[in-house]
Amino acid sequence: MFRRLDPARLRQLRGRVLQLLYLAAMSEAGNPDDPYTVSRGVLVGTLEHAGELPASEDLRGALRVLEEKAAVKVTWRHDGTGDFVSLRLLALGIDLVEGAVTDPGISFARRRDS
Repeated sequence: MFRRLDPARLRQLRGRVLQLLYLAAMSEAGNPDDPYTVSRGVLVGTLEHAGELPASEDLRGALRVLEEKAAVKVTWRHDGTGDFVSLRLLALGIDLVEGAVTDPGISFARRRDS
C-alpha cells in the first residue's frame, strides 16, 4: 500500500533537495553552462543512488513548496504529466543550505563531526 511521507520527512526531503542542488552548484558537477541548474535525471538518479528516492508525487510536492518559497525555480513539463525537466537553485536556497536563514518547512540532516 502506498504511504505518504509524514510532515517531518517532507521537511527533510525539501532540505535534501536543496543540499543536492547546492553541492552540484559548488562542485560545478551538474551543468557547466549553468552550475545552479540540475536536470530531473541527475536529481532523481542521485536520490535513487543514495537510497532516498521518494514517490514521484512527494518529490513533485517538495519541488512545488520550494518553488513557492522562491528557493528554487522549477522548469515544469507542460504535457499533463505534472513532471519537471530541471530545477535551478536560487539565492534563498543557498542561504537556507548555508544556514544564513531558516524556514520551518525545511529541515536539514545534522552534520556529523569528525
